[in-house]
Amino acid sequence: MLTPIVAQSATRVGVFIYDAQTQSVVYYKSNWPVEKDPLAGVVIDQTLTDLLAADFQLTDRL
Repeated sequence: MLTPIVAQSATRVGVFIYDAQTQSVVYYKSNWPVEKDPLAGVVIDQTLTDLLAADFQLTDRL
């Protein structure tokens, strides 16, 4: 008996801000994998906005 397993595309985004003077990571945040088209610009824009909005005051668009 064979049962097909559906594997949906997912994307995971991580944001790093590196301070070259102190040579350390000063900000890091990532999200859980989102089961949406990983190459869709809207998905990437929304994911980045969600990650950064809690800690930074965002303007109109990234």
